[in-house]
Amino acid sequence: MKFLLPVILILLCQSAVAAGKVNYLNVVNDLVYFSTDEIKASSPSCVLAESANQWTISLETKTGRALYSLLVSAMSADQAVSVESGADCADVTGIERAKGISLQPANSQTGSTGVTWAGYTDQFQGHFVGTDINTNESPVLAATKLCQAKYPDSRIMLWNDYISIISTYPHSETIWFLDPVSSTGTTESSGMLTILKNGQSYTSNGLYKQYNSTASCNDWRESDSSVTGFVMDKKGKMWTTSCASRYRLACVSQ
Repeated sequence: MKFLLPVILILLCQSAVAAGKVNYLNVVNDLVYFSTDEIKASSPSCVLAESANQWTISLETKTGRALYSLLVSAMSADQAVSVESGADCADVTGIERAKGISLQPANSQTGSTGVTWAGYTDQFQGHFVGTDINTNESPVLAATKLCQAKYPDSRIMLWNDYISIISTYPHSETIWFLDPVSSTGTTESSGMLTILKNGQSYTSNGLYKQYNSTASCNDWRESDSSVTGFVMDKKGKMWTTSCASRYRLACVSQ
């Protein structure tokens, strides 16, 4: 057993974990460059001094696209992340490759969002912007008014709210979701790319073709059921469906 200890220590060092809030995020072609506000304790020997605090992620893999989505979510929510090193510079010479990323629990950080779960609304078709009490209003304002009609002082649940209450959110209904998209762009190998905030990603042969300016159904008309909007199901997965469908809205209070 005494000979196993040095081996275990070596393996731990090769999979070192750094933490902190994302303070730099950039995408060039199929590569993501980022850094956190905490200095790394150590780096593999391939890392150059001038890029010692940076990490890279390749967008050519599903894992890489999911990691990028987590970074965007963490940055928008001002939430700290833990970064697991790949212990090499396989993506870019001189810059450490990130193997894994996890969000640190919000309750372990200073401060609190104060967001609490309010409840679900009744079911609505995706053109809730066109309901009598919400004529010609933005999707967020229209959905918020529908929440307030059932739960006074509440508002529509958006992605950052969902992350804040994920441990208490009931996950018992499929809901219309207004801000599911993390980013859209292109990759050299896959063409058009859409990355959702829950980590799902789609290339030009998948969801992207259905994603456009009417993804929240705000321009939907009763004669045009071909327009789609995003929903999130009971397992947290997101997909598009006809705006003629009927789903609930999730509401929160603060």
